[in-house]
Amino acid sequence: MNNLTVMDISRLQLEIEHRFDVHIHIHDTCSGFDLSLDEPNAEVSAWIQDFMRKNGEPLFISDDGLTFVVG
Repeated sequence: MNNLTVMDISRLQLEIEHRFDVHIHIHDTCSGFDLSLDEPNAEVSAWIQDFMRKNGEPLFISDDGLTFVVG
């Protein structure tokens, strides 16, 4: 779907840093956004999944729990 803007993703990043004290990396791609963590975090993963579900965005999570592909 990719209705999220760079500003939306930036707000997501700030919210995660504030709530969980965890930094996520944003990777802007031609087809959308990828997010990555330095180490797996189940709470952050669940929060990202909920955020994307509420925004109607498809999400793929890598097996190691470090990469989140939006769109």
